[in-house]
Amino acid sequence: MLNSASRPAASRPAQAPLQVVFATTEVAPWSKVGGLGDVMGALPAALAARGHRVMTVAPRYAAYKDAVDTAFRAALGAALRDAHSAFCIHNLAYQGGLPLTAFGRLCLPRSARAALEWPQPTGSSSDRGDMAGGAADSAGVGPATEGLGVERPRPECAPSRVDMANGQHNEAALSLNWMHAALAESDAVLTVSPTYAREICEDTDMACGMQRILRARGVRGIMNGLDVCEWDPATDAMLPARARFAAAEDAARGKAAAKRAAQRRFGLTADPSAPLMVYIGRLTGQKGVDVILSAAPALLGPAPGVPPLPPCAGPPSPDAAAAAAEVDTDSAEASSARSAGIATFREEAAHLLVAAADFVLVPSRFEPCGLVAQAAVRYGAVPIVAPVGGLADLVVPGVGYQMGCDPDAVAAGGAQAHRAAVRALTAAAAVALRDFATPRHAALRARCLALDVSWDRPAAEWEAALYAVAASQ
Repeated sequence: MLNSASRPAASRPAQAPLQVVFATTEVAPWSKVGGLGDVMGALPAALAARGHRVMTVAPRYAAYKDAVDTAFRAALGAALRDAHSAFCIHNLAYQGGLPLTAFGRLCLPRSARAALEWPQPTGSSSDRGDMAGGAADSAGVGPATEGLGVERPRPECAPSRVDMANGQHNEAALSLNWMHAALAESDAVLTVSPTYAREICEDTDMACGMQRILRARGVRGIMNGLDVCEWDPATDAMLPARARFAAAEDAARGKAAAKRAAQRRFGLTADPSAPLMVYIGRLTGQKGVDVILSAAPALLGPAPGVPPLPPCAGPPSPDAAAAAAEVDTDSAEASSARSAGIATFREEAAHLLVAAADFVLVPSRFEPCGLVAQAAVRYGAVPIVAPVGGLADLVVPGVGYQMGCDPDAVAAGGAQAHRAAVRALTAAAAVALRDFATPRHAALRARCLALDVSWDRPAAEWEAALYAVAASQ
């Protein structure tokens, strides 16, 4: 599905090529909610460019115009014969698909004993994780079918003993959590930045109750890369031709042209000397959009040289709507010519905004990697970030501005933490504005443009990690 000719060539591995399959819920450009889609659109191609045989498996959510039917068909039983597999009952009642009383009857009947491999405290299990299950009738009784012909004792799994209502892992009670099971059974655990790897092993809330197994297994953080062919200010087809630039020396001209286009498109006052701050992301609490909205009165104050409210790209959510309702209406109306919001996502708008931006705001409460910040530095927009996850790894001194608040306080939530985050964002933005249009800002932009945010180094690290797993088998 990816055009390998558009990707930079890489040397073939010294060892035998690997066969790698990525299973994902998103893969850009066909399906994308956030960074996962971008990564799955680029990392497999980067590994393939290194000489490996790579396949990406994802749901086909729609009839994509460039999808090709390979005519390949395989029986599920044959595909799983030598693989570990899991049995999952999806409680459709929580999505409105069934009556709320249905799940109580949809249990694994005692007479059937579904062939789930139950992890023992000793960690022992059979060599194969084959399983099968039968459909229960309305009384909760029915046959179980052994799909792969293996007979073994099968533990009982019923709602009275196991909490299947949500994915939260509870180490104090018997519960099913598929992420916890995957962590226990995997050969290696990788995540998308070194700082995030440390955070989920050390912070109880960040680990969603799974810090014990994460610490026991160990987590390696490999910083994501960016598709530098798609995100290339020299060739970006989503930008006006005059806004493209190939060298750092030409960045000021190209970004000025992009700023003019953005101000015109989004109804902002046409002012080439006004600093432009941009936010691109989902309208959720995790991304800190409520922090930006609460800081808006300060950012849109009467002092000269204050930037417009960051344009927002992403679907609205209840918490964002509540935060938006708290913004002072008079202030928002008075600043309408200096602020704009876009409650939808358009890829070409995101490209124009990072090209036009002088600063990109990423005040996330947690952020595994932070691809928006990577796109920002690629286009010479200086990031202003919360020092969490991959943002702390990328935006070091001399590259951008870190909010001076405690990451633990930001992640904790509550009114006090929210106020602290707003103060920290306002203070960081004030420093950035003082630097704007000075030699320091030009130096920051040059350092951003000089960063290597490609997949070259991350793909090599992924390759080394996969070879290590293969060697351990």
